[in-house]
Amino acid sequence: MGACRKTGVIEKFRLKLLEGMAANGIEATFADQVFRQIAGFASHGSPESHAASFALQIYVSYCLKCHFPPIFAAGVINSQPMGFYAPAQLIKDAKNHGVEVLPVGVNFSEWDGTIEGVAIQLGYRMIAGMQQEIADQISQCRQQGRFSSLDELLFRTRLSRSHLMKLADADASGSLSHSRRPSLWEVLGNDDEPEDTILLQPHHYADYEPAVLPAMYPEEEIFADYRTTSLSLLDRCNMCQTHFRSRVQAQTAPEGCSLIFEI
Repeated sequence: MGACRKTGVIEKFRLKLLEGMAANGIEATFADQVFRQIAGFASHGSPESHAASFALQIYVSYCLKCHFPPIFAAGVINSQPMGFYAPAQLIKDAKNHGVEVLPVGVNFSEWDGTIEGVAIQLGYRMIAGMQQEIADQISQCRQQGRFSSLDELLFRTRLSRSHLMKLADADASGSLSHSRRPSLWEVLGNDDEPEDTILLQPHHYADYEPAVLPAMYPEEEIFADYRTTSLSLLDRCNMCQTHFRSRVQAQTAPEGCSLIFEI
């Protein structure tokens, strides 16, 4: 392409390209636009070796995305940061192509995202500030069996409160049937650096009753998702519209008036 830019050789291919596209039923106007785009790209001066290697990468990438979409998406997500697309955009594209995406969970996730059937299980690498050695520690302890509670997770992994806070804040304890807010509340009751393993045994408080906390609003959940993992698997539009409608309908309109709204 660089040689074509300097000598104008690329113009010699114009007639051949236009005739070939016409033979395949492509309109002359569109064919001319295609050639002009190619000629414009030639001004970048990309060497032939670069163009060939880049074309091969594109071809292989699109083959993977077409025939193995979960594997392609997981590979790109695990290669972050790449500087092109944010994880949220990659996840949205994968879901638009029929790929199921599972959230980070202490009972299922590894450091990297993994393939579970036709779904992607997001890895701990998605959590802001998470360290791989901590993720590996959780995975190693999980080989003895899945965790049944936050108490058991703490008892078996000996994680500090700061690490448990990252997991709870990212809603990674959802696989323990704990939502984000109750998990954070429970973690705050643990010491930052646990030492006494006897006191850490699961269910050691016979009279302990978990606090009943108000559920988070959908917009709060979505904001927390993006703050901790840079993406959200929640259906933002439907959840927020449903919540907005319920709040508006709960309000009392003045006598003789009705609440009418459209989203």
